[in-house]
Amino acid sequence: MQLKASARILQAAFREWRRDDASLLAAALAYYGLFSAVPLLILTLIIINSLFQQGLLDSQTAALSAEMVDRQMPGNASDLIDLASDQATSFSFTLISLGLLLFGAGGLFVNTSRALHIIWQLPERRLPLLDWIRSYLRSYLLIGLVAVLLLATSIFSALLLPLGRQIEEHLPIHLGLLRALTFLVSFSFVAILFAATYKALIEVKLGWHEVLAGSALASLLFAAGNFCIEAYVGLVNIGSAYGAAGSLVVFVFWVYYSAQIFLFGAEVIKVQRMDYCIGNKSAE
Repeated sequence: MQLKASARILQAAFREWRRDDASLLAAALAYYGLFSAVPLLILTLIIINSLFQQGLLDSQTAALSAEMVDRQMPGNASDLIDLASDQATSFSFTLISLGLLLFGAGGLFVNTSRALHIIWQLPERRLPLLDWIRSYLRSYLLIGLVAVLLLATSIFSALLLPLGRQIEEHLPIHLGLLRALTFLVSFSFVAILFAATYKALIEVKLGWHEVLAGSALASLLFAAGNFCIEAYVGLVNIGSAYGAAGSLVVFVFWVYYSAQIFLFGAEVIKVQRMDYCIGNKSAE
């Protein structure tokens, strides 16, 4: 019975996703996401480097943490981070990255809010100046949350790797268990990020339990998309088809896919909410 109800909700969410032209809305989010994702990852690398220089991280953990940040990018799109991180020690480059992040975060916040208003069929409101400033500050707080979670996830994953090697040497435990734990950490990070964004930007009073299913599904689809992109890049020589722009093509597709997954999660939450309200009215 539960499986049938879940299938019905997913079908209804997909119909709503098509009706709301979510693929077009995702294109606008992807544009500003391009200005946010790379600077965010670069600034995270700068923070890791700073922690290492201050002696708060040892060299092995810092190197593995940077590698984990790099792995957040699918396939050979991580080449973009590798090229940019070579300049990460430059103060002017750091300022440029911060400026792009602030620009992208502001635009991403505004357009994400509009997209969610369209999906939830909420009226557009003209905010007073102070409320408008608060909304922008909220977007930067969300970006800060992303940075903290990304940094914590990367360092935690980096600490797990040497621990896993030591466990494998002394105990008959397969490393697959540790890899599963690393995946669980990454999955939880993305799910928390989605849930916090839905809670902050959907102007409807929602409990955490109401955004949980949509956030978990979006996180699972995000992980599946990353796996498929990496598998495709591993099988096909992107560079031979697109030349030096191959990494950029993969990255743009990844951002666009992520935006669509985010909006589909919002549709699932909306359909669940409607289903719950209809069920309550029927019970009355």
